[in-house]
Amino acid sequence: MPEHGRMSTIRVQYGWRIKDLRDERGLSQRGFAALIGMSPPYLADIERGARNVSIDNMKRIADGFGVTFHEMTEGMEKDRPPYHGCKMGLLVVSNPPLTLTTRGRV
Repeated sequence: MPEHGRMSTIRVQYGWRIKDLRDERGLSQRGFAALIGMSPPYLADIERGARNVSIDNMKRIADGFGVTFHEMTEGMEKDRPPYHGCKMGLLVVSNPPLTLTTRGRV
């Protein structure tokens, strides 16, 4: 879970994706913002990862590039602890490795 005051990794990745697609198409930030009916400062914030973008605006951006919503988000990972599924997010490593036993319970 992202800490308060820090940009979310997924938002930063999404912003990089927008910038990459704009660059590939030779579009300025201002020009693309005008194309999709979004204010340039708002788009700049999205590209920096400073905004939590609504699904409606994500769809508007995808449509502006002529790609699907899936193509816009493909390959991006969601924010999660490194050991997803562990309650505390901790991993204990020992050398030599520990041996776990069931103490007679199966």
